[in-house]
Amino acid sequence: MYAVFVTDGVALEYPPELYARIERAELEGERWAWFLSGSGWLDIERPFTGRWTIGDRDVSMVEVVTDASAECWVGQFRTRDGYLDPEAIIFPERESALAWVSAPLHGILAATEVVELPWFVAATYRIRGEDAYAIASLAKVVT
Repeated sequence: MYAVFVTDGVALEYPPELYARIERAELEGERWAWFLSGSGWLDIERPFTGRWTIGDRDVSMVEVVTDASAECWVGQFRTRDGYLDPEAIIFPERESALAWVSAPLHGILAATEVVELPWFVAATYRIRGEDAYAIASLAKVVT
């Protein structure tokens, strides 16, 4: 499976989407980039395969392993600079996503805030004076 994300650098802008075929994921990445560019009005940068940058927004495509027939949650950890680590982690249900999001960072650093919605869970961590985010969102699966 291939996950497509639309972000503003540190946070998801839209729910993640999972695609069974790389060709479809690439097409959807291109489509998101085109719409975010104002239908071609803004420049679309392609720094590398699977990444489109449009102003302060990014579209990225990441390969993930999951059973598409089940509910899927996609988790990411984002630093203030927008770096992903890991790029994407898949959870089979909300409970495991929430447990991962809210677990103490490196086993010692507690979250400063946890947000829970039926389709989204997130935690904020303060690292060296900067915010970082563990987020997980219910994914839309397109087969």
